[in-house]
Amino acid sequence: MKTSIKNHFILICLTSLMVIRCKQEPCKNVICLNGGICIEGNCDCEDGWGGLDCSDQLIPDNYYFNHISVRVNDTLAPWGEPWDTGLIPNKYPDLEVILFGDGEGFSSEVLTLSCEELQENAQPFVYHEFKFEGDNVLFSSGELISITVYDRQFDGEPYEITDMLVREFHPYDEDNKSHSRIIENPNITIKLDLEPVW
Repeated sequence: MKTSIKNHFILICLTSLMVIRCKQEPCKNVICLNGGICIEGNCDCEDGWGGLDCSDQLIPDNYYFNHISVRVNDTLAPWGEPWDTGLIPNKYPDLEVILFGDGEGFSSEVLTLSCEELQENAQPFVYHEFKFEGDNVLFSSGELISITVYDRQFDGEPYEITDMLVREFHPYDEDNKSHSRIIENPNITIKLDLEPVW
């Protein structure tokens, strides 16, 4: 009888110790993925991740457009002649980039964001960086964005604008979750540096 009571007492003590130990180490068996950390038994996830173990990738609310890089992919214009027709041979395009937002998301109205200045005589096969006027160039993830690259040719007045690339896209891409985008055709390649806002 004494042995049974003693064993019962030991079992109660061990159970109590295990309960106390578990309470002291709530994160012992918790695994947090993608940079998440356990706090008091729950995962505190990095931006862009959610779920019990931080395994669910989230969709950003908005995106900042930090900068855009444009590369000309040929020394000649698409029509087979120098870019600045009638001027000095081997002159290259004078690039301008314009973005339009449809205003259906965060933007309250249609936005036209143009570069502060042209990239004149843009050398081919080299990326030329564009920064946009003003701060906080922000679009919602679902907003439809139109990007156009122009070659402004001076032939009297005014400048003649030749469209080199026109594309429409949404900042968030289900198939590309790296928050950077590449848009291209045979003449032009564009790199978009997007910063997600959660």
